[in-house]
Amino acid sequence: YVKKNKEVLQVMAQKANPMLNTANMSRVFEAYNNNDAAEMKKYLELEIASNPKNGYAYAWQAIVYKFYNEYGKALSSANSALQYIPAKDKTYQLIVHATKSKIYLDMKEYDKALDECNKALKLNFNRENVYEVRAEIYFQMGKYDLSDKDYYTIMMHYENNLGTCMGLGRNAKMRGEYDKAIPYFTKVI
Repeated sequence: YVKKNKEVLQVMAQKANPMLNTANMSRVFEAYNNNDAAEMKKYLELEIASNPKNGYAYAWQAIVYKFYNEYGKALSSANSALQYIPAKDKTYQLIVHATKSKIYLDMKEYDKALDECNKALKLNFNRENVYEVRAEIYFQMGKYDLSDKDYYTIMMHYENNLGTCMGLGRNAKMRGEYDKAIPYFTKVI
């Protein structure tokens, strides 16, 4: 439910940050490792009740609310996270903007989703997952060439990324360019 990847594990390693090293946040990370969204939600609520200015707790809460498709609550938590996370913490700022982009994408509010992706990319332009989300937004908007551009950006760093191959194949298929789609789909098989 919460994509386990290198970025999240890196962020969890920041436990030197006192806001991430509370008893409740430790329980949140334990629940995360056990894929237990309900426990995460419980301990995030406890953390925010005892430390209402913990922007990191709000960031995680936004992710959990998105998992439960509680988009209003997720956006509210994300906005609180941006209010309380220090501006110098670019990693968490990026995570919050990326989370907001995924929420808006789910809500089919593509312009807002695109705006959040672009904010995330300004913080760190070399984020594969943000380019993947933006490529999906462009696809949903019918802007296949822009979607392709983001997929090609990913391919510069991760040549055989299966999601990228699927996306490029899907875009070519939507344009009726079946001869271009087939090689991408073949890489996935």
